[in-house]
Amino acid sequence: MSFFITSDTHFFHRNIIGYCNRPFQSMEQMNEVLIERWNAKVPPDSLVLHLGDFFVGGKTDEQLALLGRMNGTIVLIQGNHDTRGMSARVRKAFKSAVPNFRIIGDYAEWYCEHYPKDQWYGQLQGVLHAHGHSHGNAPRIPCRIDVGVDPQGFEPLSELEAFRKLGFGTPSDRKQDE
Repeated sequence: MSFFITSDTHFFHRNIIGYCNRPFQSMEQMNEVLIERWNAKVPPDSLVLHLGDFFVGGKTDEQLALLGRMNGTIVLIQGNHDTRGMSARVRKAFKSAVPNFRIIGDYAEWYCEHYPKDQWYGQLQGVLHAHGHSHGNAPRIPCRIDVGVDPQGFEPLSELEAFRKLGFGTPSDRKQDE
């Protein structure tokens, strides 16, 4: 199953621009650029795994309106900002909202959680770990990738892009390495 993956959009969070040195003049500009890049990459019928901190601010109606503009069916893997400040109406707009997620993609099996782990389910059996939370500041560990928008050009990654960023050229390359 092919999918897209991202994290830490922080929609409606004015202060994230300064905290993470994002190249935007305003929160409104940041929101619009993130939506444009998302929709330019993600076809409407795609699955998107969002690994947390989707919104940090905004009213329920604003959040629902923004979600309505986003391509894809979104599974929210909850981050530290998603457990408070998100209404039940907004939570129901996602395909599901869960603390972690395992998926067998076209290129690998993935363990997805908001927080980076030093050890994760299936690590010794070749399961790859995608995470967010660190905004590009987590130490690099083999087979683990920060899919947050900050280190990934403010756009989601396809599963293949994430796979290749971990250093694997093609699925057959990985099978030879194991």
